[in-house]
Order: sequence, then C-alpha cells, then structure tokens
Amino acid sequence: MEEAYTPARLTNDKDYELLPRNGFRPGTKYLGRMHYGLGWVIDEDTSMGRIVEHGGKFPGIWSGLLRNISKRQTIITYDNTAWSGADLLNRMALDILNNKPIEDLLSKKSLAQVYVQCMMQKGADAAFSRLMELKSDTAHYFLDQYEINSLGYQFLANGYLAQSLETFKINVLLFPNSANAYDSYAEALAQHGDKDPAVAMYKKSILMNPKNEEGKKRLKKLLGEN
Repeated sequence: MEEAYTPARLTNDKDYELLPRNGFRPGTKYLGRMHYGLGWVIDEDTSMGRIVEHGGKFPGIWSGLLRNISKRQTIITYDNTAWSGADLLNRMALDILNNKPIEDLLSKKSLAQVYVQCMMQKGADAAFSRLMELKSDTAHYFLDQYEINSLGYQFLANGYLAQSLETFKINVLLFPNSANAYDSYAEALAQHGDKDPAVAMYKKSILMNPKNEEGKKRLKKLLGEN
C-alpha cells in the first residue's frame, strides 16, 4: 500500500509529474501539481492531508474517486453532464468536508458541448460558426483539444462517421501544433477509406512526434508495408 501511494521515479531519478490537463478544466490550477504512484494520482499539496485519486471515462460518463488517507475521507462521483465535472466536484466536496470556503469550479461552459449540440441540431457549418463565435469568450467558455478529440471518438464509436471526420478536422484547424490531433484525424480517415488523406495526416503526426510508434504501424499498414 505504501508503494501504491509513493510517487513513481523515472530512470533519471525524477518524479513523474502530472500537470493539470486531461480530467479537469483546461488552464485551471485547482488540482495543482500531481505525481503518479502505483495506480494512483498523488497530490503534491498535503495541506488538507495525504490525498490520492483517480478518474476514468467512457462516452457518456466520467467518474472520479478521491481518498484523503490522513482523514479517512472518501469521495466518489459519477458525472454524465460534463467531461471533467467529476474531478472538480470531488474537490468541492472535499472543501465541504473540511469546512473550507467553497469555490464554484464549474462556472465555465464547455465549447465542445455547445459544438456537439449545435451540430446535431443545425449541422456542421452552423456548429463551426458557433464555435468560432464563442471561443474568444474565455470568461464564460473553455475549449480544450482533448475534449474535442474525445468527442470525435464518441461520434466514431456510435456510427456518426461524417460528424466524427468533421470534428477531427476542426480539432486540427484549432490546434495545428498537436500531433495527437493529426493522428486521431488520420485514424478516422482510414476507417472511412480515405487512404491518401489518412497517410498525409499520419505522416504529419509522426513528423511532429517521432515517438508515435502506433502511428508508424498504422501508416505502414496503410501503405501495405511489412
């Protein structure tokens, strides 16, 4: 158990650090710096106790489990209304348990949710226009490439191939420096049978991230290479 709650060490003898990104609102510092142990995310901040946690997601659900080992407090949430709400709700609940002032961490709206609702109701062009109209309003909305990427895969998993391709394309346009965005777009294009564009996207992704071994395998398969 002690090993599970001890930050992992890399081969260069440094801690494996996790910066706020996937699983909580982009740009926020609410969850602070973390480390990874043996299956647990470990908070660096111990002002409220020794805290470990982990989340998980699947299209339609986000879950979070937080454990304050020092105070024997456990919080478990399931969220089907926001991509990252479970982790933030855990933080708000932790403040309540410890009689701290509660800050609303869920005030900003997800532009990915606005985008998908508009797409399903009014079509791809209207959804893109709405996205571009609101993305500069950072006081009320947030936009994150990983959420858009997840949305593309949700479309793909549920048979909405055209919407999936459009979403991955938009993600590339919005985040042109993301190797992951190109890789995901390539995967969707390949599933659609668009070989040449898929090859181009995989090559772009690999050029930006030479360590993309899975992308290299898929590219070779598309090109018919062993």
